[in-house]
Amino acid sequence: MEDIDVAYPEYEWIVELGRLTKISPANGQTPKKALFIENKTLLIQEVDMSPSPIEPEGGYKIKGILGIIQIFPISYLLVIKEHKLVHEITIPIRMRIYEITEVDLLILDKEGEENVEYKDAIIKIMKFGFYYSPDVDLTHRIHGDFNHSDREERKTELIKDIPKENLENLDNQDKFWWNKRLYQNFELCGIAESPWRIRMIRGHVGCEEMLLGISTQMNITLISRKATLMGGIIDTGIDDDGSVSHYVETEQCIEIGSNFISFVMVRGAVPCFYDTELIREFEMHDPAFKYHVKSMIEDYEKVICINLLDINNPYEFSLTKFYEFLVKENLDAFKDCLRYKLINYKEEVLKDDIEKNKQLTASAEAMKFLWITSEGSVKKTQKCAPRFNCLHNLHRSNECQQKISLIVLKKIIRALHDEYVVDETQVKWKLLFPKIEAMYKANQAKICIESGCHCIASKKQEDDGYFQAMYSQITSIEKYFYNFVTSIQAREDNLYQEALEYIRGLNMNQEGVADNSIDKKLFEEEQKYSRINRYKFGFLTWNLAGKNYDKKMDFYRTLHSNKETLHEPADIIFVGFQETRKLNAFAILKGASKTRSDRLKQEVLVALNKIARKHDSDFDYLCFAEESMCGQLILGYCKSSIKWKISKIAMTKIKQGFGGKTGNKGAVVIRFNLDNTSMIVANAHLESGKKHLAERLFQFKDIKENCIVGKGKKSYKFESHKCKFFIGDLNFRINLDYEEAKSLAQNFMPDDKKILEEKDQLNIAKATEEYLQDIREGPLNFRPTYKYDDNSDVYDTSKKLRAPAWCDRILWFKNEKHIDQLSYERKENQFSDHRPVLSFMSVLTYTHDSKLMRELKQEMVRERKEEYFRSRRDSYFSYAVTGKFEEDNKRDFEEDEIEESQETENQESENTV
Repeated sequence: MEDIDVAYPEYEWIVELGRLTKISPANGQTPKKALFIENKTLLIQEVDMSPSPIEPEGGYKIKGILGIIQIFPISYLLVIKEHKLVHEITIPIRMRIYEITEVDLLILDKEGEENVEYKDAIIKIMKFGFYYSPDVDLTHRIHGDFNHSDREERKTELIKDIPKENLENLDNQDKFWWNKRLYQNFELCGIAESPWRIRMIRGHVGCEEMLLGISTQMNITLISRKATLMGGIIDTGIDDDGSVSHYVETEQCIEIGSNFISFVMVRGAVPCFYDTELIREFEMHDPAFKYHVKSMIEDYEKVICINLLDINNPYEFSLTKFYEFLVKENLDAFKDCLRYKLINYKEEVLKDDIEKNKQLTASAEAMKFLWITSEGSVKKTQKCAPRFNCLHNLHRSNECQQKISLIVLKKIIRALHDEYVVDETQVKWKLLFPKIEAMYKANQAKICIESGCHCIASKKQEDDGYFQAMYSQITSIEKYFYNFVTSIQAREDNLYQEALEYIRGLNMNQEGVADNSIDKKLFEEEQKYSRINRYKFGFLTWNLAGKNYDKKMDFYRTLHSNKETLHEPADIIFVGFQETRKLNAFAILKGASKTRSDRLKQEVLVALNKIARKHDSDFDYLCFAEESMCGQLILGYCKSSIKWKISKIAMTKIKQGFGGKTGNKGAVVIRFNLDNTSMIVANAHLESGKKHLAERLFQFKDIKENCIVGKGKKSYKFESHKCKFFIGDLNFRINLDYEEAKSLAQNFMPDDKKILEEKDQLNIAKATEEYLQDIREGPLNFRPTYKYDDNSDVYDTSKKLRAPAWCDRILWFKNEKHIDQLSYERKENQFSDHRPVLSFMSVLTYTHDSKLMRELKQEMVRERKEEYFRSRRDSYFSYAVTGKFEEDNKRDFEEDEIEESQETENQESENTV
C-alpha cells in the first residue's frame, strides 16, 4: 500500500464560491496553498500562499474535495461535508480509515436549469459505503508492496499472444479508485495530487476485536473494494477491456501483538459476454477473457477460479460449459498461474462443519497469506488468490468467501502457534467463528446492496431467513438507502445507475476541461496522436425469396469480386440476407428461424475459409457478430488476426412492419469499434411496391435518425458513428412502365443506363430530401437486380409484371476521409428472384496512443491557461496569484473611504456658507 500525502481529516478547508471559486485551508492551517477554479472553463490554478497567507473569512467549510461533476448543463464541486472514523490500523503502517457520511454538490457554473433529481440521488447514494484514508492509498491492498520482483518476468511471459498496441492502451491501475475521473481537470491543469485529491473506495470496512485465549487479543479488519468499471447495478458479464461486473476485492487484515497478517480474495461475474444469454461468438470472448486473467495475475501472481454456478440450471449449465472451455483454451497461455475448480454449492458450501468442505479445504491449502513479523520482516507472502463467481444470486460467493476465510484463519493460527506467537490450544473456536461469520454477513449485506437490488431480491424469494439475517446487519440509514435503490420502479433503478456513473466519471457528460474548443481541436488533430490503418471491407446483400439453403447459392463464387485485382481476401465482410424464410402470417408471428440462420452462417464461413486457403493465407475467418429478425439476417466476419482490434460490439433490430409491430420490414444492425474508429452497418428490408415510396423514405429516415444500438450509457446512435453503411433490399423502384424499363434493362447501353438512373426513386429523392444529401453510392454499372423469373435470367413475366429495379443496394454515408469504394457489382446467381450485390471498400481507421493524446490535451490546456491569465492581468484572479489581492483591495477601499469623507466635509462647508 502506497504512502500518500493528502489533506488530513482533522484539517478543514474553506470554499469561497464566486466567479472564481477559491479553496484554502481553514484557520491558517497548513498546507499554505490555495486553489482557484475558473467556473466557466474549469481551468484550475494552485497558488502558493506561504509568503503571506490570507485568512479566509466566511465561506463553506468542508473536509475534502472529491472532484468536479458535470450534470449537464451545470458543473459542481463534489465535497465532503462530514465523515466518521471507522478504524485505525497501526501495523505495519498507521492507517486511519474514514467513512464519508455526507457530501454536497456546490455549483461552479450554472448556465441552465439544475437537475435536482440527479443531484439528490448522488447525495443520497454517498451517505454510506464510501471510504478513504489520509495516511495511505486505500485503493490498493496492504500487501501489494510485498510481492516478489519476478512478477515483471512473469508478466512478460503471459502477454506473448496479445498485440502490443492493445496492451499499451489497457489501464488496469487504480481499478478501485472510484473518483479518479472526477479529477480530470486537476490532472490536465497540472495540479499535484497532494494535498487536493482523495483516493476514495466504494465497498465496506468492518472491524472486530476478539480474544484468542486468556489474554491474546486479535483485531480483524475486513476491507472490501468494489471495482469502478462495470460497477453499476445493471452491468453484467465482462467488457472489452476485461473488467467484470460485481468485481470486489476483500482483504482480511489481522493484528496480533506486533504481527500483521493479510489475506485477499476476489469475486466477480463470469468473465463472458452475457445478459440473459451469451451475446457474442466464442472467439470474440477470448480477448476480453485474456485481459481479465492477465490483470488478476499481475495483481495476485496466481489465481484459482472457483465456479459456483448451478449445473442443474440449464442456463447456468451452458454458461459453465462455455466458461470451462475458455479456461481450457487459455491454460497453456497462462501456464501454472491459472487454475479452475467447479464446486457444488449446495453439497459443499452449505455444510455447517467446515472440516467436511473437502473441495474448499483443498483449494484453501494452495492459498497463503502475507505475514509481517514484529521485527518488520516479511515471513510469508500470498502468491495465490481465490476468485469466486456465481450469477445474480451473490450469496453463493458470500457464503463461500466466509468458509474460505475461516479455513485460512485456522492455518494462520496454526502458523502463529508454531512460532510461539499464540497458543492454539487456548483458542475458543466456538466463540470465535460466530463473530467472524457476523462480520462477513455485514460485509455481504453491504456488497449485495452495492451490487444491485435484484441480487438480494432473488435470494429473498429463495430463502427469506437468510435475507432477514443479512438485512438485520445494516443500519437504519442504510436501510433507507436500500429502500431507495430497491424500488420496483424502473425509473429509480435507472436513476441510481446513472448517479453511480456520475460519481465514477463515466457519464457521457463527464468530460475534462469544460472548454469545447479544446475537445474540438483535439478531435480535428486526431492524426497527431493516432496510427493510421487501412482495411479491406466486403459487403454482400441478397434477398433469398424465402427459399431454403441450396448448393446453387455457391457462396464461394458469390463472395469473389469480378475484378481480378480484388481477389485478395477481405479483412472484414458483412453479409446481409432478406427473406430467409417465406413471409407469411405464421412466419411473421414466429420470428426468425435459428436453424436457417445457423445454416447460412456456417455455409458463408466455409466459403470464406475456402477463399482464404486458396490464397495461402495463414488465418481463418470467424463470425464476430450476428443479428436476425423474422426473415432478415446480418452476419459480420473478420480475419482471426483482427479479433483483437474489434471492440464494443452491439446489435439491435428495428421492427417497421404493420406500424412498427412486426419484423417483416425494418432493419437488423451491427455496431462496433475497429481500432478507435466507430462503425455501424444496417441491413434493411424496406416497404415494397412502386407506389409506396413515401413509406420507404419514412422507414429509411427512421433508421438513420432514430436507430439506437446498445443499452443505457453503452448505447450509440446511428448517426454518431464515423463510418456508416446501409445495405439491403431497399425496394426503391424505377419510375417507368414495365415494357420500357425491361427494354432499357435488357439493352443496358450507356444511354439506357442514364435513363434508368434518372428515373430511379432513390436518385430522385436524393435531389430533394435533405436527410439523403450525405448518402453515397458507387456507379450503377450493372443491370437492375430485381425481379427475375425462377431459375432464369428473364425479367418478371408473372401476372404482376413488375418493372426491373435496383432494389438491392450498398450505400454509405459521406466520409471521403475514411471510405473509398473499390468495386460495386452484381453477381450472376439464379437462386432467387433477386441478384446478389457485392461491394468492396477500403476503410481507414485510427489507433489512438492514449498517452500521446493525454499529453497533447494537457499542452492545449496549458496554452489555454496561459492565454487566460495573460488576458486578465487586472482581474481578481491575477491579484490572488500575486498574493496582493487582499492588501490592495483593503488599501483601495481605505483610500476611497477617505476621499468620500473629504467630499462630504467640503459639501457640508459649502452648505453652511
